[in-house]
Amino acid sequence: MVPRVPSSLCPSSCSGQGFCAFLADVYRCVCDSGYSGDGCESSPTASSLWSIGLIVLALTISLLLIGGLVFTGLFFYNRFVSKFFVSTRSIDEPTASPFRRSCFFRK
Repeated sequence: MVPRVPSSLCPSSCSGQGFCAFLADVYRCVCDSGYSGDGCESSPTASSLWSIGLIVLALTISLLLIGGLVFTGLFFYNRFVSKFFVSTRSIDEPTASPFRRSCFFRK
């Protein structure tokens, strides 16, 4: 446990987010959890929220781009398959069956 000293001994007032202590022959602020800086003036939680927000935004954009590319690829693949691999068999022509052999059934 760090012994507290009057805040008037520290070069800054610790911004109400910490307390003044005598550490390593120097009076300095010991900041509360989540605060940093010489006077406990900066809150890394605010920058952490920005970081999390940017990561979420980047992931969302990435997923939308990947989804768009997959959709576009499937769309053009289906168009390609239907354009170049259309069956030339007539509708009236019977379908091939693995059980129907021409050597057994004569017309």
